[in-house]
Amino acid sequence: MVKVSKQAKELNKTLKGTVFYDFLSEKGKRMHFPSLGIMGQALAARGSEYNATIGIGLKDDGKVLCLKSLSSKIDVDSGRVFPYAPSHGKKEFRDYWKEHLLKVNPSLSAGISLPVVCSGITHAVNVCGQLFCEEGDELILGDLFWSNYSLIFGANLGVDFDMFSFFSEVDGGFNIAGLREKLFSKKKSIVLLNFPNNPTGYSLLTEEYDAVVSLFLEYAESGGKVLVVCDDAYFGLFYEDEVAKESVFAGLAELHENIGAVKLDGPTKESYVWGLRVGCITFAAKGMSADQLAAIEEKAVGMVRSTISGASNLSQSLLLKSYESESLLAEQKEAFSLLESRYREVARVLESNSHFSDMFTALPFNSGYFMCLKLNSKINCEKVRAELLKRSIGVISLEKDNLLRFAFSSLAAGDVVKVLKEIYDVCVKVK
Repeated sequence: MVKVSKQAKELNKTLKGTVFYDFLSEKGKRMHFPSLGIMGQALAARGSEYNATIGIGLKDDGKVLCLKSLSSKIDVDSGRVFPYAPSHGKKEFRDYWKEHLLKVNPSLSAGISLPVVCSGITHAVNVCGQLFCEEGDELILGDLFWSNYSLIFGANLGVDFDMFSFFSEVDGGFNIAGLREKLFSKKKSIVLLNFPNNPTGYSLLTEEYDAVVSLFLEYAESGGKVLVVCDDAYFGLFYEDEVAKESVFAGLAELHENIGAVKLDGPTKESYVWGLRVGCITFAAKGMSADQLAAIEEKAVGMVRSTISGASNLSQSLLLKSYESESLLAEQKEAFSLLESRYREVARVLESNSHFSDMFTALPFNSGYFMCLKLNSKINCEKVRAELLKRSIGVISLEKDNLLRFAFSSLAAGDVVKVLKEIYDVCVKVK
């Protein structure tokens, strides 16, 4: 049996009695950040005149040792680029991101953890899975989901998917009844929600948002315990007035002691910096003390430390510098408007070409980067995808559901009508 360290035991003791402790995996119970070992000793030596604790190179004058051929290309102080960032993430970035969460989710209170910085949202998903999931556990989620979940939770962690139909057959919106059925079939549940959804580009409408939050409250009041993981990778890309503008995390953060809420997000899409690989993981539950929130943070940081050591210092520093720019808000609005114009063009072309419905119909979409076309049952989506490639058009086929995923985010608005008409023509040919 693997030994549980003294630090991990102390964290477990602090967390005991909270919903997060109830969901910790065995690995999660063992996990801790080694603040009493080398890391603690290095921290204690910070500011020493002769600091020989940290494994980086310094010049004789104490400045970081770096190559001019690299440093000359980066308009950020070398001391904020080349040394290691803390495993928790840069404190300035964590503080900024928490304030950002409170700003864009007005109903959210300050009683949430300080975000832990990960190497992209994919890494944040993995950290969350490692902390809370055991092999053989069941994860409740809609049947239209990001394919990487299969690798992270399935292949990597051995978790089984307990899926419900994402869309309701009754009204075409989010299938709250399907979520209810799965949720109430268990006394303890882990639920993964992704809005705006990949691959469909669907986000909860305001009334759906309220109903989902009420559903989790009803479940908690009935004695059920639930961990709700909110993958908010595309947060903020909402194109319709009736779409709920806050994360489900905000509605759940202080709703009930039996509800643990985890928010996975970051600047990847919100700041249009896909390759910088910076993500965040934030925790909340009603009644959590500052010490308890700090304890679950330390568990997550231990997972970061044990896998990648820490996220990119350069990426975090570049983002912090951009957030100080006076033109930031205008630049964000311009980027959002570009994506929204492509969304509007897709909706217009689909509406003005009613004959498309002979070959495919669009699943509901109102946000994000994507939308999905449901092909006529007599048409094979993979054959359509392969034929489209011959015409120099790339789309994703989702064979289980006979769908084509169409990323309007990466297609000029002026090309939308041509591409959709080509998809229609290929469907006719394949049929």
